[in-house]
Amino acid sequence: MKDEATHCEVRTPSACLPPTFRKGLLRRPEASEYLLKVWGLSYTPNTLAKMASQGTGPPTIRGAMRTPFYPRTELDRWAAERIGLAA
Repeated sequence: MKDEATHCEVRTPSACLPPTFRKGLLRRPEASEYLLKVWGLSYTPNTLAKMASQGTGPPTIRGAMRTPFYPRTELDRWAAERIGLAA
């Protein structure tokens, strides 16, 4: 049986993520944890909320009852820009 590292090298990167992070839309606490674990960026949910209100954070979409969701692809794009990997 292959170990997890070898298994992840063969599959797409999203397959190596914990199930919580495989969703296309993440709630604010999940987005905070995702940014830390995947990108090494430490932003609390409260900081993400403040950044959203100022328009400086990752893009959000509003779900039912005005719940903000963060598209994982947008989190990746925003994080790459923050650390200088974006073109």
